[in-house]
Amino acid sequence: MKKLLAILLLAATPLFANPFLVCPNVTGSISNSPTTYTVSGLPNSPITANAVTVTAGTVQLDLDLGAAGQNVPYGTYTVSATASNTNGTSSASGNTTLNVPAIATPSTSSLTSTTVTLNSNLTQDGGTAATHEGFYWGTTASYGNTADSGAGSFTSGAFSQNLTGLTASTTYHYQAYAYNGNCGVYGPDETFTASAGATNQALAFSGTGQYLTTSSALVSSYPYTLAAWVYVTSTSATGNILSIGSTNTNFSYAEIAMASGGDVLARADGGSAGASSTSSTAMSTGAWHLVVGVFTSATSRTVYLDGTAATTSTTSETPPSVNVTTVAGTCENSATPGSLFAGSIAYPTIWSVALSGTDVTNLWNSGSGVAPNTIESGSVVSYSPFQGSTPWANGVGAGTWTTTGSPTAGTAPF
Repeated sequence: MKKLLAILLLAATPLFANPFLVCPNVTGSISNSPTTYTVSGLPNSPITANAVTVTAGTVQLDLDLGAAGQNVPYGTYTVSATASNTNGTSSASGNTTLNVPAIATPSTSSLTSTTVTLNSNLTQDGGTAATHEGFYWGTTASYGNTADSGAGSFTSGAFSQNLTGLTASTTYHYQAYAYNGNCGVYGPDETFTASAGATNQALAFSGTGQYLTTSSALVSSYPYTLAAWVYVTSTSATGNILSIGSTNTNFSYAEIAMASGGDVLARADGGSAGASSTSSTAMSTGAWHLVVGVFTSATSRTVYLDGTAATTSTTSETPPSVNVTTVAGTCENSATPGSLFAGSIAYPTIWSVALSGTDVTNLWNSGSGVAPNTIESGSVVSYSPFQGSTPWANGVGAGTWTTTGSPTAGTAPF
């Protein structure tokens, strides 16, 4: 437990900053710019203290009472302080009332890969209600972050703070604190490690009887974007990667797909022949590729392969009725999709906006990829990292995919 003490002195030099309040009323004359302070008369003393700040001749000291200090009752103590430097020593003494709060060793609960609840207990408020209580936390014992109650009036009792935005498998330090108008108290430094979290996966589809569907089209009107990472071992057969379609209407779909030979396309059909933007280069086998179809309007659809845009297709096409979303195929006037994809698919994602060229470049990230839900995050309507096992989550509160067949879970590209 740490407390702060104020001593009147001349020309003192602070050694470090500390946010806690002053324990007042010890006065005297200490000169010669001291560098070391020894305080007696407090429990567990003599104690070597560090200067914190100097204001108008008053030095604020940081006193570490150690574990025994957790049980110090509040009351009046006679305190003496000796200051030293290379020129010698000088001293001061006086009475101070220690209204000392005390806190229990903190603990954690509800730990996940990204969140945790920090818990402690104000076991003694020091006779004066604490005005703040909370936790310092960070990846080192220097902390750098504060989860604070905000100003209030806190008597003895449990307190907690929820943390979010943690990084999986990362160790964090944390320390409970409380202070009132007289003294601040710190608990011991403790650590926790965020959970490893679920592993992102890819699903390998055989091209026969294996696909995922939803009971609705997750987007139904322009603009929107469809994207997925894909891996194939053969480019001899066509296969649809991600689509919105119809179980009861012919020629009504939008999709990203692989053509025979490995070219990729963004295609829409509004009841006639359909129209596609097709890549000028083909996917290679045995490597992961990013396929993005940006459907800006009825007269604008563009496919990107590995961050590079193909020529935009401008033929007017608007699917008249869509009611299903499919991974590894397309539903056209049937609940059973056709043009099934043979290969692995990772991170199928749908946005309700047309991604920009810069967005796609960032998504590709020179082949290293980024989590697609971090790009235009407010417009993501479906994002599927395929964590865990079936039923696969359809992300962003959109429920789960209905799985037909048994696609095999494997390693994602990143």
